[in-house]
Amino acid sequence: MPLRRVIIMPMVFLVLSLSGVVSAFGWLATPLLAWAAGYMLMAWLMGQGLPTQGDFYDASTRRFTVAGSSLPLALMMGIFFLKYFVGVSKGIHAGFTEQSFFSTGIALLYGAFSGAFAGRAVQLIRLVKGK
Repeated sequence: MPLRRVIIMPMVFLVLSLSGVVSAFGWLATPLLAWAAGYMLMAWLMGQGLPTQGDFYDASTRRFTVAGSSLPLALMMGIFFLKYFVGVSKGIHAGFTEQSFFSTGIALLYGAFSGAFAGRAVQLIRLVKGK
């Protein structure tokens, strides 16, 4: 796959997870900061890891070969279930979901899920530099 496809998925999930936080909790500073912390921490942690065995970059075609993995599916399902959980919780226990610990924890998880996609992209991009 070309570099733009490696970058598109993390960008899409960045937007989706951030919009999940904003739609659930508004533009409040605490959830947004928690989202950013989760995103950056997970992106950094995942980016420090080695690419999956079977991933490589062909400089002559400027394309990546990416080994199959269940990680993207697990992350996507995690975001979906988290969004579902927040929606149901807001419907059943609206007062509970307005507590700062709830919004902070959920925002942190949203950030971590999308940060994992960014970290995976960083792993692949490091292949271009041969690291």
